Amino acid sequence: MSLLDLPPELLRLVIEESMPEGFQSLLLSCRPIYECGKPLIALHHTRKQSWRHLRFNRKLNYMPTFSWLLKVADEPVLPRYIQEADLDSGQTHYPQQFDTLQWDDGAMDRIKEFIEDSPYLRKAEGVDPKTWAVDILFKNVDSFERYWALMMALFLTLLPNVKTLFLPANLDYFIEPPETGTQDLDFHEEVWNVMETIRQTAQENPEDSSLGKLTDLNVLGSSMPDAEFNLRALSSFLIMPNLTTLFLHNCVATIDEPIGLGYRWHYPDINSGLRHINFNHACMDSDSVSQLLSHTPRLVSFAYSHASKSEYLQLDWDAGAFIAAVGKYVGSHLEVLNITLEGHRGEIITGVTSMKEFTKLSSLTIETRVFCGPPIESGERKGSEYTHPTEGFIPWTIESVPRLVPMLPSSLEYLDVITSPERDRDEPEIVKRLFMDFTVDRPRLLPNLSGLYVTNYRDNPVAEDLNLIRAYVEPAGAVYQFY
Repeated sequence: MSLLDLPPELLRLVIEESMPEGFQSLLLSCRPIYECGKPLIALHHTRKQSWRHLRFNRKLNYMPTFSWLLKVADEPVLPRYIQEADLDSGQTHYPQQFDTLQWDDGAMDRIKEFIEDSPYLRKAEGVDPKTWAVDILFKNVDSFERYWALMMALFLTLLPNVKTLFLPANLDYFIEPPETGTQDLDFHEEVWNVMETIRQTAQENPEDSSLGKLTDLNVLGSSMPDAEFNLRALSSFLIMPNLTTLFLHNCVATIDEPIGLGYRWHYPDINSGLRHINFNHACMDSDSVSQLLSHTPRLVSFAYSHASKSEYLQLDWDAGAFIAAVGKYVGSHLEVLNITLEGHRGEIITGVTSMKEFTKLSSLTIETRVFCGPPIESGERKGSEYTHPTEGFIPWTIESVPRLVPMLPSSLEYLDVITSPERDRDEPEIVKRLFMDFTVDRPRLLPNLSGLYVTNYRDNPVAEDLNLIRAYVEPAGAVYQFY
């Protein structure tokens, strides 16, 4: 029996069930189906307009949140219209009429039944959906943390067509693997098991599973300089089948952290499909970045802005080892690399002396400070745990800054050298040594370089320094700019 053989009322139900993914193509399949479904077009467009973007205030205000859940409980198709979800918005944007939604006597019962029927909660090991429903709806909890954790996990089961997701920065303590958790939380394992159920379901059936179509993941977080977000918390997300882009603010992944675990990839037999990573105001060491990038075989763009955290995390940073690790694991296929320092407070333990392993790199933005440390092979290590150079090497000084061109890959087309903000009075000397013989070496060693910039972000720069730097870089063909 074909669809056209169905009675009009049944055909209309079939058309309605196709919303939202198959609605348009079904209506355009033939004239009779279009005429039958035509009255639903306005409803479809209204839902798209109202539900395409979902933004919840970071405080998860009680009544609007449950008004949203009630609407979803009554019309489970609605979350399928959501394509961008911001669970950490500074504002609250709900579909129309949420503020005036009238609650009837059965409202809580309908939401409770909806939560209890969640296939993710039912499937997750050690999770009792009835207990979750009671704890969420009636705040039958010992602390706000449990309510917040259960609610966040529930939201994450309701996003089958979301492509862009913004996560709250304060959820890292309950969605990282329990074995590395930093807090003793009675609900930690339950929430993790729900996250694992979401991950497994998405990998098995990405077309019809929550987060199965997720492409862009963002954690913006606090603007405070010592704010931290544990990278381990994203373990379940990083292997979502369609995830390609990660933006993370205040990422921390270092052996210096209090529990001393650093970062370890949680799924040794599964790689990530990530193509673009941007870590802003981050604090990572070479071991942790190795763990991550050794499982990103499709990565083409990596941006990392380093910052020290609190009084102990990466006060001294091993730039040489860090960039060597990046080159080891993704150098053969990386096309864009940005390495800068933002709020770094200590020494460069070892510096960069070669980037030849980046054989396909076309665009490089790099800060001068990463070159201001002894080469790894010298054995010398600067900083609070200073180590003398091995025999045959002399201690590093500013005169040891290497020439820039011989270090770079011949594939490079765009280069932006960032001069260090609020730091060395010797910045002009550093730039001078980096750009020594640049004009002579460029045609032979960088034949593809067409864009060359030197950028100064220093606050209140000394005019004499600017003039000296300009004199060193402009003869090499660089565009000198400052902000």
